[in-house]
Amino acid sequence: MKVIIPALLALSVTLGACTPSGEGTTTTKAAEPDSKAAVGDEAPAKTVELELAVRAAEVRLEGDVVWFEPDSGVQRAQYTRYAFEKTEFEQIVGSVKPDSDVTLIISITKTEEKTHTPTDPSSPSPDGGFQITIHHAKVLRLK
Repeated sequence: MKVIIPALLALSVTLGACTPSGEGTTTTKAAEPDSKAAVGDEAPAKTVELELAVRAAEVRLEGDVVWFEPDSGVQRAQYTRYAFEKTEFEQIVGSVKPDSDVTLIISITKTEEKTHTPTDPSSPSPDGGFQITIHHAKVLRLK
């Protein structure tokens, strides 16, 4: 019994935080900074620029966040979403909901991994739930 309890504690720490949502359980694991860097030895952070082709039909506004959800109409087990700050997106793109497709140069600031399982057991879903990767990003400029 003494061996099982530490193993269960270690398992609960590695699984991440689970929070109930309206439709199922969501597990979040955020990207963390490298802990090997010593304090005071911080080098300036490099900005990795990525090119992202944004389809206007797949952009939506939710509060102060502009979401780009590529292939959201396609059923699959894994989804990737991009979250942008509303004012920053609007300032660079020209509007929160662009009239046409645009290509953005972005920098990803944070990445989250979530799992979503519908509460209705008869709802179609993959074993283990839907895997959702959310990239919080900063728009640098238009291409």
